[in-house]
Amino acid sequence: MKLFEGFTVSINKISFFPFAPARKALSLVSLRPQSNDTIQFTLQRISKIKTLTMNRTKAALIFIILACCGLLGFALYLQLVLDMLPCPLCVMQRYAFALIALASIFALIFPNLQRKSMAASAIFGCIGAGIAGYQLWVISQPLGSCGADPLSGPMNNFFIAQLFPTMFKANGLCETPYDPILGLSIPAWALTWFLVFVIASFILIMSKKKERVFFGKIRG
Repeated sequence: MKLFEGFTVSINKISFFPFAPARKALSLVSLRPQSNDTIQFTLQRISKIKTLTMNRTKAALIFIILACCGLLGFALYLQLVLDMLPCPLCVMQRYAFALIALASIFALIFPNLQRKSMAASAIFGCIGAGIAGYQLWVISQPLGSCGADPLSGPMNNFFIAQLFPTMFKANGLCETPYDPILGLSIPAWALTWFLVFVIASFILIMSKKKERVFFGKIRG
């Protein structure tokens, strides 16, 4: 939609649902004669809307980053203070949380690549959720084994495990039972957070697409 002289874009109402501020905005845009002062005012209003959209997106990305770092920090607390040694599946989930955080940092630094970064974050979240779900199944089996314990050697020889052994070195067994935290086991909490990150990633992908459509129509 083009802004011709004497016309402006009138936005009556926009739903500012978190992560999608420009939702349904296109259906509320119309052209009508206005003065030059009104045109300038409306353009400033559109600029504020875009700034608010970007601020909400940044807040969501920062939340994901801090949440992942908090979860990794809590994992270290369980390991070092409560002596809950991580198994290979636990370490794989740690990698997934770290990769989600890195993807969010990349999206925060390079906004133009936000959709691709969030797509990668969603993939890492799905992989982590699958691993956590498999670990839950292993724990539910009597005298079962995850079959991943032989992977401890190769995983511990991985260069990242060598650089950060406290975080990424597997020393425990997958089937080792630990007391639940607030009614849920550790893999169940991990699965819950992975699903939260996957949903948040898809919301950010869709909000970025709608933002492009909305502001692209106004500039076009």
